[in-house]
Amino acid sequence: YDYLWAVQVPVDGLKPASPIPTNKPSNDDLVGTTGTGLVRDVCAWREQEAAVEAIVQAALGGRARLVRAVRRRLSGVHGQGQGLPVSSLTSGLPIVAGRGEVLVGARVDSTLALRLVDIGPAADSGRAATKFREFWGELSELRRFQDGKISEAVVWSAGPGARHCIPDQIVRYAVQRHRPGGSNGRVRTAAGVLDLVLRSEDESSDDAVLYTRLLDAATDKLSKQLRTLEGLALKVTGVQPLSSASRHTAAFPPVPHPLAGAPSAQVKGGLALSGPGLPRCMEPVDLLVQLENSGRWPAQPEPFIKMKAALGLQLAGAIESSLNLTTQASESAVDVLADGFAFRLILYSGRDEDMLEEQTALQLQTQLPGPRGPWAPAKPVPVAVPVAAPSPETMPLLRSWHHGMITRVAGANPAYGPTCRLAKRWLACHLLSNHFAEEAVELMVTAVFTDAGCTEAPGSALTGFLRFLRLVAQHPWSARPLILDPHSNMTPDALRQVQRRFDGTRSGPHAMPALFLATSKDLCSAHWTREHPEPHALSRAVTTAASCLAAASWLLGGRQEPTIPDTDTARDATQDQEEQSAWEAAVVGAMFSPSLGDLPLLVKVRREALPSAVRALPSSLATPMVQRGQPDALSAVMSSRWPAPPKRARAFLDAFPSKAVEGRGPSALRAELLVGLEPLPLFVAQLGSQLLGARTGEGQPARGGPGSAALPPPLGTLFMDGMGGQLLGLQWTAPAFLPAAPRPLNSHLMLPCNLASSGGVQQHKPGALMVVPDVARVLGELAELGEGVVEGVLMPKSCAKMQT
Repeated sequence: YDYLWAVQVPVDGLKPASPIPTNKPSNDDLVGTTGTGLVRDVCAWREQEAAVEAIVQAALGGRARLVRAVRRRLSGVHGQGQGLPVSSLTSGLPIVAGRGEVLVGARVDSTLALRLVDIGPAADSGRAATKFREFWGELSELRRFQDGKISEAVVWSAGPGARHCIPDQIVRYAVQRHRPGGSNGRVRTAAGVLDLVLRSEDESSDDAVLYTRLLDAATDKLSKQLRTLEGLALKVTGVQPLSSASRHTAAFPPVPHPLAGAPSAQVKGGLALSGPGLPRCMEPVDLLVQLENSGRWPAQPEPFIKMKAALGLQLAGAIESSLNLTTQASESAVDVLADGFAFRLILYSGRDEDMLEEQTALQLQTQLPGPRGPWAPAKPVPVAVPVAAPSPETMPLLRSWHHGMITRVAGANPAYGPTCRLAKRWLACHLLSNHFAEEAVELMVTAVFTDAGCTEAPGSALTGFLRFLRLVAQHPWSARPLILDPHSNMTPDALRQVQRRFDGTRSGPHAMPALFLATSKDLCSAHWTREHPEPHALSRAVTTAASCLAAASWLLGGRQEPTIPDTDTARDATQDQEEQSAWEAAVVGAMFSPSLGDLPLLVKVRREALPSAVRALPSSLATPMVQRGQPDALSAVMSSRWPAPPKRARAFLDAFPSKAVEGRGPSALRAELLVGLEPLPLFVAQLGSQLLGARTGEGQPARGGPGSAALPPPLGTLFMDGMGGQLLGLQWTAPAFLPAAPRPLNSHLMLPCNLASSGGVQQHKPGALMVVPDVARVLGELAELGEGVVEGVLMPKSCAKMQT
């Protein structure tokens, strides 16, 4: 179902009927009797379900394709101990909804469900108009439409970020007006239960839609201005957005910045936009700038890159002189501050394809077999995935194709964008941001909306998100690739080639890529998932998704036993809203609170060092996880206090200090804006390369690929929340703690060890020096590398806090 509603009904109507009563009961004790003492064929709760279903169906009208009240199962528990027969088929079966509730589900038309006006019969239609007014009461009104027709209509009020909750408004009003099945008018809704995780501390649900519209308008304006620039060696012929924010799938859209030219009317809260002061870092919005063709480009990759950089400098100068905008040029792109946003212009010409192919050919030469002889490998290594394939950031055509495909899918499915936002937020909350690329998540959500096995695409973000969790938890990643072909562009030969490529990657001891996503432009999953996620990170995601899916099914299905007050007790709207908010917090905590029981080491990052700290999930939402028996590692690390770092090492990246804004003024701080700076991913990459021994970076062979046999296993794997979270998790790798020969790069982090012989047989050469990792030195090195960023380190299992 796309929408779920739990309608409260009288508790007395849910008592199972006794088919053969031993004592003469009253009519109130027999659910299956009427006021005249006659036995009815249908139990009272069945009549309640039918009445609630009929009202919901009539209220939704054409918005819903299917409305069903979930039927309760007979438990037979009340018959035990009374000498009554109890069927073994019904004994012990769970009740679908909570005690005293009727659960109603609906499948909706994703487009019609968001409309603001329900048009009824014409004013002169007589009986039909009367019935419409009787059903809707004071909400019904006569309205004249653009075609001149005067009809009865009902208008619903909802902000641009809350239109997905309009069906909840409709059902709540209809139930409160008609009270089906003796209901007290209280309805628990689920459409907006996850809206809390998609907004910052001081934002509303409408702010994200407002920022997205402002970004679209600024993008269109800048695109038109770039195409009219004069005096360039090569004119701009086209501009195409590439960022997830431009296709409305970013978990948090960029916020207009007053120092970047945002009008004061668009800036919320004036200059104090983020807590104590102005935000210091800005997220770049990538734009692909296509230049006109020319035959005078260099023929070699390196001079070609330098020529593009020179054109970027010329473009930056033209923008400053003609458009009066602030720019900053680099070798790879040109940053432009316009209308409150930071745009990153990526130049593209007709020669980029040839240069990329030549660069790829040069890199792939490292995979060719070496000379025969003692240096030749013992067994030929099958080349299934290009080891040194260009990264997606250097392939603008791939990003352009991906953007177009996602935009088409999102245009056909209004719930696609919110589902992507929830999926990315979920991965970040469970410390998996550095293991799943944004494009990979979007492809997985695309599989949810275009799955041929499903009769209909999800009609709401909640349903799409639950199907995403089911895909992550139940898809056989090690046995079958996930093929994305929403527009049926792949031929049968291409599908067979994908299967052969997938089988080739599973022939080695380390199956990479572990997450095999095949598209018509990437048959071997060599781009978005070439190195990440690794198998253990994917396994963690699968386990977490299965746990969250089970918790969501339990909570959203109403199987918990809520406290049902007396129906005669008067209750105001405030109490109902408080209970609804408490239930929503329980659902969010169960699905988005990280499980830290399997992480032996947690690192807390200073809030001032995070540009997006305001987006962090409130720590209070972790309480349901603790109540379900999870370790209290999160509360322990968040409540711990460590001494402040030295003043020289303190990083203030979340915002400019208020004293600096008051003393220097906003205009003087524009030159200190940092565009595209993400300190946490940079810190994680530095730890992985210098401390933990991870060698899967640019230009390095990926683990499990050709040439990776000599690479030692990394000391551990880092997990991070890239959306404002202050926690880093470290999971040690067991093979790295086996005795091994020392290596110069990490010898200062090792301890020598003596190996005893096993069964009288010496396992290593006599006198050979063997070492194992020194955990204390590793943690000391971690604190030294993160000085000014790391606040403290905590080992939850031993509760031993290490001062940094």
